[in-house]
Amino acid sequence: MVLARPTREDGPGPSTPVRRGLPWSWMLITLIFAGSLGLRLWSIDHGLPFVYNPDEAAHFVPRAVGFLLTDDLNPDYLTNPPLVTYLFWLVFGAWFGGGSGIANTIAADPPAPYLVARVVVAVIGAIGSISMYLVGKRMFDQRVALVAALLMAVAFLPVHWSHFATNDVAAMVAASVSLLGTAWILKKGGITGYLVAGAGLGLACGAKYTAGIMLLPLLTAAFFQWRDDRRRATLGLVTAGAVSVVTFLLAVPPLLFDTQNALVDLASLVPGERAPKIGQAQDHGYFFYPWALSWGWGWLACVAAIWGAARLLRHNRRVALLLVPAPMVYIAFMGAQSGFYGRLLLPIFPLLILLAAFGVVDAAAIVAGRLGWGPLPTVLALTVLVSAQSLIHVIHMNVALGRTDTRAQAFEWMQANVPPGEGFVNQGVLVAPMLDLDQDTGGIQNHWEIIEQRSGEAVYPIPKWLDDFESQGVCWVSASSLYYDRVLLDQHLVERSAEYYRQLESRGEVVFRASPYRTGAEPVPFNFDLSTNLYPLNFERPGGEVVIYRLRGGACA
Repeated sequence: MVLARPTREDGPGPSTPVRRGLPWSWMLITLIFAGSLGLRLWSIDHGLPFVYNPDEAAHFVPRAVGFLLTDDLNPDYLTNPPLVTYLFWLVFGAWFGGGSGIANTIAADPPAPYLVARVVVAVIGAIGSISMYLVGKRMFDQRVALVAALLMAVAFLPVHWSHFATNDVAAMVAASVSLLGTAWILKKGGITGYLVAGAGLGLACGAKYTAGIMLLPLLTAAFFQWRDDRRRATLGLVTAGAVSVVTFLLAVPPLLFDTQNALVDLASLVPGERAPKIGQAQDHGYFFYPWALSWGWGWLACVAAIWGAARLLRHNRRVALLLVPAPMVYIAFMGAQSGFYGRLLLPIFPLLILLAAFGVVDAAAIVAGRLGWGPLPTVLALTVLVSAQSLIHVIHMNVALGRTDTRAQAFEWMQANVPPGEGFVNQGVLVAPMLDLDQDTGGIQNHWEIIEQRSGEAVYPIPKWLDDFESQGVCWVSASSLYYDRVLLDQHLVERSAEYYRQLESRGEVVFRASPYRTGAEPVPFNFDLSTNLYPLNFERPGGEVVIYRLRGGACA
């Protein structure tokens, strides 16, 4: 029995024969959704009451809380589009009971809004499995749809970022909704497909601008319909464009009521010549993003996607041209930027997962036919094989996330050992109190005299600072591997900063050290992704290595 025999290239429909619904399919997709949600809710309260991810701490939740407290719905910030911020605002208003409710909650339980927001993102991420099922069923068949749903349920990057109150997962799921409409256009060409594709595209861009890459599959599907029915395709494309613009403006209303400031923010996003960050994994994103897929999704998953793309290019170029070019264009564009991170791949995950799901089902048909194996067990076996790498690392990540962060361990030690009022040099160990909207209060940090080494200063400290600390009687100095490992990657570029850490080691006594690694494991070289996302099995807990020194010279003698 052949499971995934593509149809003719010029056929308007899916690339595999349409089958009647399998009676157990919705039971399976329910189980997949439950498993997907479980993986995303596991350790969802990690780090709290502290929020260590800077994007999570600074952007969406605080602004959503500010909306409720001030009744001012202008985020005054469009570097990230505000759709997710407005979503959190609506959820917080309903859950906590408006502005007075959120104020009382923050006073009694400051991290509560972060936890609620994380749960919202986790649910959205789990819905991504259902949307992939719907897209796979519309574009291919039920077997491909179920494999796609399972691959989305366990893929490392989507699961990892479903644990944070940021916009990345919402953009990915909205992109899959746009792709559902695009698949609808390819199969039937009806106006409904254009409406869904346009709405999904507007929402995706309203969550993350780069998710606009989903315009390319939409235009491709419209082009194929235009060759057969120009009037219908033109009307549909105009409809999709209008719906996407309206949806985007609803998601980003500052473009309407604060246009001048909004355009200034958007202009800052235009790519320019910027020096790469110290500690960047590769010199170019062209190398980084394929490498990131090898761990953020898995080697075999990438092979399955390549196989699926090759088979579609041979047997059904319409579907191939819908799915294959967009990821290549996206990586070509993103790879040219000065900074690159694994999460930026999420908008193209729906495309990649569809290719891999088709590749798995197609390969299973070949294997089952040649070896005489049962078709369904073969599909299941190959799916498990392709998913295994992500699933192993997702489970490890969730277990590690549930353990105490090394920075929280350092804080506990400080409470017991650093006298009140003492000076303390903070290098990313202490983070601002949760939702401390009054910047003058300082919260728990008023317990000590804190000298902040913020992101730039922490990467570029100079030895003279140690003389200043000793003369001023600031005797407690922290160091975090999330900063000093970046310096040691390029001692020629930041020689003075490497010297700072060498002198700190010789002039200070180590009074506290916490390691994130399991016993006997080698430290992980610094990487903006792998040093924080707990993918490497070397990690036992989050936070990086934290060392606290007590200086011995000057007023500290």
